[in-house]
Amino acid sequence: APAKLSEAVRDFNGRSLDFVIQLGDLIDGDFQSFHKILPIYQQIQAPTYHVLGNHDFWVDVEKRKDVVRILGLEQGYYDFSKRGWRFIVLDGNDLSLYASGKEEFRYVQAETMLSDIEQRGLPQAQGWNGGISDAQLEWLRDRLADALRAGQRAIVFCHFPVYPTDRHILWNADTVLAILEEFPHVVAYISGHNHAGNYAQKEGVHYLNLKGMVDTPDRNAYAIIEVYPDYVKVIGKGREPERFLPLY
Repeated sequence: APAKLSEAVRDFNGRSLDFVIQLGDLIDGDFQSFHKILPIYQQIQAPTYHVLGNHDFWVDVEKRKDVVRILGLEQGYYDFSKRGWRFIVLDGNDLSLYASGKEEFRYVQAETMLSDIEQRGLPQAQGWNGGISDAQLEWLRDRLADALRAGQRAIVFCHFPVYPTDRHILWNADTVLAILEEFPHVVAYISGHNHAGNYAQKEGVHYLNLKGMVDTPDRNAYAIIEVYPDYVKVIGKGREPERFLPLY
C-alpha cells in the first residue's frame, strides 16, 4: 500500500485538484501504521480530508480515542464547501462494537441496533459494520437543508455504502437513504469498505463504491473525480473503471 499511495500522490501533485479525500481504512489495526502512511498522504499538495473506516479503530482499546486526533479531526463527521458544492462526510463508526468502550452508551446503542437487524435477517448484520446515531442523522439533515438554502449541490462521503443492499452497507442504511432522498440536490454518495467496489443509481443519486487500493499486489486503485453542472466524470486509475454519471 505505501508504494501504491506514493504513486497516487505523484499523480495528484501533477494535477490542479481542489482537494483529495481518503475513504477510510488508512491502517489495518496497528496504530503505529499511522506513522508510516500519514507522512506519504501528507505529501499531497492539495487540501486533504479523511473519512474514518472500521479498520482504523481495530487498535488497542486505549488508542481508540487517539484515532480522530492523529487525523487532525475534531469529530468523525463534518462538511465543507468548494466552488459552490457541499461535501458532507459521515462517520459510519458512530455506533459500532469497535470504536467505543463497552462502558459507553454508544456501545449499548450499537448492540441494540445490531440485535434488531440480526432478528430481521438483514445481510449487513455484521459486527464489523456500523451505524449512524440519531444525533448524526439530524446533523446530516440539517447540513443538507443548509446546502439547499445556499443553492449548493451535495456529495456525501462515508466509509460504508448504503446502496445497493449487501453485507457491507451501514446497519441503518435505509434511514440514511430516506434522508438523502428527501433532498433533490444530493447527486452522489461515495464510499469504500467493500474493496471489490460497486455502483448503483437510485432516485437520481449515484452510489459509487470505490475499489480498495490494498487488494492486489501490483495493481493500484484510485480515482480523479470531476464535477460539472450536468454530469460527474470518474477518471479511474488501475482497477477503478472510468464512469460518466449524468446529473438529473
